[in-house]
Amino acid sequence: EPPPVSLNFTRPNTWSDKHFGQWCRNLSLNRHTQCPSGSPFHWYICCGETMTDCCFGIQTWLIIMLFSIFGVCSIFYFLKIFN
Repeated sequence: EPPPVSLNFTRPNTWSDKHFGQWCRNLSLNRHTQCPSGSPFHWYICCGETMTDCCFGIQTWLIIMLFSIFGVCSIFYFLKIFN
């Protein structure tokens, strides 16, 4: 469980001070977890029994691109073999 927020916690004043990780909250259990920041290639989603854990996920566009590249390469491979 993450430590409670300190009373001396200062609010970020600039964009470079802000942390943009997703929050996983369960208000009935009063548990709040902030995930690490994602990137254009991956993200973090809330998971676990209480939905307060952070799980790694690959961006949807990246999965589609990888399957598309694999599909096109497979088509050209089979065209080369059977031609």
